Amino acid sequence: MTNEYAVANYHEIIDNYKNLAFDIIFTDASLGENKTGCGIFYLNTNSEHSFCLPFKSSSAFGEILAIEEAINLAITNESESIAIFTDSLAFSNFLHHFDSFKYINFSLPCRFCSNKTTIREVSNLFNISYSFAHYMINNITSFLVELSRNVIKFPQSEYEKEGIAKNFEAISGFPNVLGCIDGTYISIRAPKLKFRSTYINRHDTISVTMQGICDANLKFLDVFTGVPSRVHDSRVLNLSFINKQLPTLCLPKYHLLGDSAYPIRNYLLTPFRDYGNLTQQEKTYNLKFCQTRVRIENAYGLLKCRFRQLIRLDFHEVETTANFILACCVLHNICIDKKDKIEAEEYYVPPVTVDDHFLPETIDSVLTDLCKIKRNQIKSLF
Repeated sequence: MTNEYAVANYHEIIDNYKNLAFDIIFTDASLGENKTGCGIFYLNTNSEHSFCLPFKSSSAFGEILAIEEAINLAITNESESIAIFTDSLAFSNFLHHFDSFKYINFSLPCRFCSNKTTIREVSNLFNISYSFAHYMINNITSFLVELSRNVIKFPQSEYEKEGIAKNFEAISGFPNVLGCIDGTYISIRAPKLKFRSTYINRHDTISVTMQGICDANLKFLDVFTGVPSRVHDSRVLNLSFINKQLPTLCLPKYHLLGDSAYPIRNYLLTPFRDYGNLTQQEKTYNLKFCQTRVRIENAYGLLKCRFRQLIRLDFHEVETTANFILACCVLHNICIDKKDKIEAEEYYVPPVTVDDHFLPETIDSVLTDLCKIKRNQIKSLF
């Protein structure tokens, strides 16, 4: 790691955690010939604290003393929340009793969410108890959900919007695209205290629907999940928190791209339905539309390829399931920001076609006609 890269990450950590009012502490322990050294770095005050034991002990014991001293230091500074970073898991049970502090260690949760494994297998791998592995995964999930508002967000400035639109236009020439929207199924076990039938999708599997909006770089701009998969995509959009904000966010000229499951709106364009009578311009429009909108399918494929746990989730509570999915999306965006790439033969997920009888029966015809004018104007560009 170069010094420039380390400094850039250093400042990014400061900004992210200060927004969440965390005090950040790094701890470490090293073994000498006849002594054990313990070090503490308090990031918020840029101060270092170190001490030595006059005998040689295990590194785990040194870590325990270092973390105990770090907690005492945080109490002295009247810290409400601290994030402790270390490379050891040996003292994890010791930290379990400090509920007022947040212990952050990403190794175990990342191992769990990136592989199709179980919490019990991961706890055995890291040599900790099943209960504490469960505690760590819930702790990191809650932390990432808190962080989501700063990581998964729509562009606000005109400069940011114009940059996203240019990236989309570079794909196939489709103008003024702010994002692509679609839904995907996340398979789950039958939720506790819920009607199983409401979570069975049209493929006869139990799942929840995840609605995502992504940019041209496959980064999520908005995520909404936890809805039973029996609910239609257009209904999920109406239930989502972003729905009422979209007309304002897409002003003055931008729009999202969605498949035929969504109603056409001034801020949400859909393809022309092919009944065998499309003109050449309409066919060209549909081609460029699909070449651009496929980015949301790629985003879902990359998300599920990177976090294999999303193949099927075994949580009992729907809220836990939704939070875990959101946490994976946060890590997905961070990976893209850091230009982290994975080796995969293919992470494209073919789009699911929606039959006509799944479409909503009631559509505002006047509003639809006005939106079709905008679609025809774009069609005339090709």
